Amino acid sequence: MSEIRANINFNYYPSASEECRTALLKLGYDSFRIIGHTGSHHADVYFFGSDEDRFKKELLGNTVIGAYRKFYFSNSYSSLGWKELYYNVGYSKIK
Repeated sequence: MSEIRANINFNYYPSASEECRTALLKLGYDSFRIIGHTGSHHADVYFFGSDEDRFKKELLGNTVIGAYRKFYFSNSYSSLGWKELYYNVGYSKIK
């Protein structure tokens, strides 16, 4: 697992999904959607077109370092074990 620094800054404390969105934009991704879960430490993230192929090569299984949080990208599976059409991003505060 490797760590990728997004080199982003905020002059306020953003929500986790906003920080993740900003980090992905800074890394050059523009075809994605993040659907967060209030009070949770993860979100669903969808990538579209060539961004999905690039995501699988660069970010899947790796960590992105944001301004206040670390973002961990992984596959998402249904309760039956089937791979879903989206990915999971978990996050934790940088200590």
